[in-house]
Amino acid sequence: MRSGLTRLLFIVVAGLFLLGLWKGYYHGGQDFRVFEAAARFAREEKWDALYHEGPDRFLYAPGFAIIFAPFTILPTPIFHAIWLGFTALSFFLVMKYFAKKVGAVPVLFATLFSMRAIWIDLRYGQTNLLIFSAALFALLVWVDSCSRLRTLGISWFLLGVGIVTKLYPFALLAFPAVRLARSFFSNSSDRRPWLRDFTAVACAVLGGLTLLLLPFIFAPGFGGFLCGEWMDALARKGFPTDTHNQSFLAFLYRAFSGEPFQSLGLGATPLRSPFQFLGTTEIKLIWGVATLGMGGLFLLESWRASNAQNKIKNVAYGMALCFLPAHLIWKSYFIFGMPLVAVLAARGKWLPLIILGCVLSFSSNSILGAVPAAWCEALSLFLWVHVTVIGWATFSKEKRDSEAEKAEPIWT
Repeated sequence: MRSGLTRLLFIVVAGLFLLGLWKGYYHGGQDFRVFEAAARFAREEKWDALYHEGPDRFLYAPGFAIIFAPFTILPTPIFHAIWLGFTALSFFLVMKYFAKKVGAVPVLFATLFSMRAIWIDLRYGQTNLLIFSAALFALLVWVDSCSRLRTLGISWFLLGVGIVTKLYPFALLAFPAVRLARSFFSNSSDRRPWLRDFTAVACAVLGGLTLLLLPFIFAPGFGGFLCGEWMDALARKGFPTDTHNQSFLAFLYRAFSGEPFQSLGLGATPLRSPFQFLGTTEIKLIWGVATLGMGGLFLLESWRASNAQNKIKNVAYGMALCFLPAHLIWKSYFIFGMPLVAVLAARGKWLPLIILGCVLSFSSNSILGAVPAAWCEALSLFLWVHVTVIGWATFSKEKRDSEAEKAEPIWT
């Protein structure tokens, strides 16, 4: 029975994922073309153009463009196919590894739950699935005390590159860092945990520094200039209030400021909430308090993980929390909630997750229509579904015999 369900889920998830790849390749790639243009500028050493020309704003570290510069000798369709293929392969391998920890059915269900966010990432050719794969792999290797030290180092080196690329996974460094700090006050004679935590932190720092130092190596005389341009580009991106921004700060602004905002699905037609309860100062204060609370929860989970026997729930919880304090959260960021959904599914919390998944999946423009879907986005539906999952994980009780103890491979 369970093997049949596993196969059925795998076929559905694989079919939807392949559909996302097809749509991304033939009808998308907007963000990918920004990366490709930046990589081409790097290959041609047009450093002045890196952050000022191209299809849209390039907001990543200059080292990111340098890494992909060799691929620009290929025709755009081939480079795009390689990009999507590498993204898909990385995601598949990491999720297969994760399935060995919590079970195939929970992992497949979590992927199905987050398919809308996955489609967005594939459609635009974004980096979030790659960074998610690097983060989950690094944390799973860290959790597995039997994994090789070399594998641990490589995984955290890749995560370090991802941290500098996108910044928001930086908080995940707290997991090995907190346990490393605790080891200094421990009387245990076993130094293996200390060595593993030090390796994870050191390799993550090394990975980040490698990406930061690439412009100083490959663009002599322009390294400092390019890093300054990158910081300036990040500062200029500002605070978009359109409905694609699903952050708590954007929700407060759209719902309670009474100011007009845009939805890309409605073109130039603005939307405006009838409620005008909060000014800018109050909105920032509420957001600041919420950010401190989320940061405290994350540190608490990092502390618990440093002393827990089964750390998978803790790291899944941390991945779900790591990006929430940001003032700018695109919908594809919510793929970081997949591990927590899988953990809840492994506990047998199916009905609430199915309801939340349906709410998320069937609130799109093509199903609800332009205006209702725009208001769902305006009220940060992705955010509140994600927060509900976190709340459910916080207050629900664990089963003694969880599905994690009965994990089965994807193919049986």
